[in-house]
Amino acid sequence: MKKSSLLAQAFGMAAILALVSGCGGANGTSQTGGSSTVLPNVAHTHSGVGPTERNSRWFTYYYANASQIVRHAAVGPVYGTVSFAFRPDVYTAILVTADPSLTGDLTGDTLTDTVSTSGGKKALYNFTGGFGSEPGCNGSDSPPNVRFFFTAGSPIFNFTRYWWSNPVSWNLTQGAPGSATISQSLAASSAGEWSDWNGQPGNYSKYVMTRFLGAVKHVRYIGLSFGCGYFFENGVTVESGRTVFNSQFSESSS
Repeated sequence: MKKSSLLAQAFGMAAILALVSGCGGANGTSQTGGSSTVLPNVAHTHSGVGPTERNSRWFTYYYANASQIVRHAAVGPVYGTVSFAFRPDVYTAILVTADPSLTGDLTGDTLTDTVSTSGGKKALYNFTGGFGSEPGCNGSDSPPNVRFFFTAGSPIFNFTRYWWSNPVSWNLTQGAPGSATISQSLAASSAGEWSDWNGQPGNYSKYVMTRFLGAVKHVRYIGLSFGCGYFFENGVTVESGRTVFNSQFSESSS
């Protein structure tokens, strides 16, 4: 099954070509969703500044109508509460920042995020279309959820540049409204609680462990990822109305 990463697509054609040829990993699947063309940035007013994306510190990436990928400025500063709304037919997949105060060498750090949802009138749904023969996330599959995500290194694609907290996550269908605090260490001893684009845990082998520790030392983007089932970045939407998602992300040194 062919997969791609939203961030990799946004960073260059070489990464896109590498991802289009990517296949399932140790568990038979990668962690990501489908491929497409990146649309121009969408400006959004927040925190008292004008509608210009360069003033935002956090961004969402989402699938629109199963065929387009959009980068959108989220609402909030790099520290404090960051908010955006899940909307019908918009499949939000990533909320990330590249701010220098939260990226770089995070060796041994612990990530913590108080996440919440409000205003939801209907249950949250995952992205179930546009991926050919890939299974939907229904029945016994993991429900729509949010988890930590980071990427590292150069724009050239490599499985071990993309990492998701696994199993640490929050079930979004339990909140709407609702809240929880999730936490995950980036220490070497917690490498097995992260998995890469190919589904391999950070302690899968000596090579993968080395790559995980290298990625932690050179974090480029960090934040949250939204998905369900085996797919941690296939996006989440709502059936109708709006559900506001709030994130209060922080990092601490051991």
